[in-house]
Amino acid sequence: MTTTYRAALAALALAAPQLAFSQGAAPAGGDPFPAAPQPAPAPVSPAPPPAVEPSSSSVPKYVAIRAGAIVPKHDDLEGFDNGFALEGAVGFRLNPNVALELGLGRWAMKANVQGDVGVGVPATLTAELVAYPILGSLKAFLVQDNVELFGLAGLGMYIMSVKADLSAPGYVPASVSDSTTAFGVHLGGGVNVRLSPTTQLGAELRYLIGKADMLDATMHFDSLQITGGLIFQL
Repeated sequence: MTTTYRAALAALALAAPQLAFSQGAAPAGGDPFPAAPQPAPAPVSPAPPPAVEPSSSSVPKYVAIRAGAIVPKHDDLEGFDNGFALEGAVGFRLNPNVALELGLGRWAMKANVQGDVGVGVPATLTAELVAYPILGSLKAFLVQDNVELFGLAGLGMYIMSVKADLSAPGYVPASVSDSTTAFGVHLGGGVNVRLSPTTQLGAELRYLIGKADMLDATMHFDSLQITGGLIFQL
């Protein structure tokens, strides 16, 4: 055996353990049964975004449309007939049992009075009283299933005008008018019945107390307002 051959065998003997280790076998003196390779961890799905809760600071709102009658109740309105009342309002439900309501409306009533001018001269007085109320009301509710009973109290500013015409045979017709801004209070109550999750049918009774200075006199316009309408939750 030549020296070259023996040197080649020696070199192979030294290189064999390294070659085996590089091919996956255990190195000399190592564990002949290495641990099986661990599987790659499963991908982790990103966590869903947290649900957004409604803000506790938001106040439920509603709008209401009402129509009905205005009934004069004070002696200063003697001769005036029942009139028509219309109102729109927006409300803020502060909690399930209390609401603040702001309203804007119009009501009007007319009078047609027969009298005399002088002795034996018949005369006719026609008049119309018109008011545009701007109202603020506080309502307290008693809720039972789909029915709400409520009481209310509030203040109002009334932009008012009156016009009167007097006619009599043999006399020149006369006409006078005036306008002013007056203030008053109102008390009342009513009932709402739920028709759907966002709609209610309501009826309301309200007593107005106030007075206005017009035509060089102070006139009380105490009246009873009876209305019904629809309420829409926003």
